[in-house]
Amino acid sequence: MDSAIRSHFSSDAAIALFLVSTSVPHNFGWAVPRSLSQCDNSVSYFSRLQKALLQISAFRICGPIRWKLDKCRQQLGLGPVRDLQKVFPALAHIATLPECLDFPRSILPSNFYYTGPFVDENVRPVVDFPWNRLDGRPLIYVFLGPARKIRPILFLLIAEACEGLGLQVVISLGGRRSPEMFENLPGDPLVVREAPQLELIKMAKIVINHAGINTVLETLMEGKPMIVIPITHDQPALAARLVWLKVAEVIPERKLTVKQLRLALVKILNDPSYRVGMPGSFCTS
Repeated sequence: MDSAIRSHFSSDAAIALFLVSTSVPHNFGWAVPRSLSQCDNSVSYFSRLQKALLQISAFRICGPIRWKLDKCRQQLGLGPVRDLQKVFPALAHIATLPECLDFPRSILPSNFYYTGPFVDENVRPVVDFPWNRLDGRPLIYVFLGPARKIRPILFLLIAEACEGLGLQVVISLGGRRSPEMFENLPGDPLVVREAPQLELIKMAKIVINHAGINTVLETLMEGKPMIVIPITHDQPALAARLVWLKVAEVIPERKLTVKQLRLALVKILNDPSYRVGMPGSFCTS
């Protein structure tokens, strides 16, 4: 390594450190009521162990990532990651989670800042979408995230719940699956690999999502009601905040049935308070 570069990075004091949390910050914890947790006896021991290791990695910054960082830092003459906050505390911890979407907190670090959604429609890639197939029925937009672990049966349950209600369902697969896998879903929903999400949220009557922070914030910005199916990671923690604020119907994945989902759909469609009580400025104030 060039001596000038090594000299520049020879002290942690040369680093201006900012922390950015793109969802519920780890240091707030992801504890949720048991009713929203994914505890299920049908889940394999390996899956539970994998989840526990993920929590340790996320909250304690352990595992292979930390080992790699410590090795690189040692080569540069720096101490381990665990001492970084002592040597050079973060100048700011910035969260895209709006304060209005978090639980009340009496104590916050002096360098912690709530912001709000980082949404810029102008930088979104153009996505081809068959607009001509929208037929004017009330639109239900469905996006359960891009993860491959999303079980295909969830889309079947959603399609069955919407069938017969006079709704048009648009399902975005997040770029991870082929629409051909879902050609025979009940009610003939429009299934696409990817979708222009912001435009469809603006048109939607209800948005069904996985409590991913980006989709939740975009939906709240447009003042649209949600049915949330939290699945993993921080999603149950965010769903717990939506329940507390009474801005969404939440059904954990392990409890999802056609009946439960259909009841939630009918409840929202027949209750105008879901639309009147959710101004588009909710997450931008």
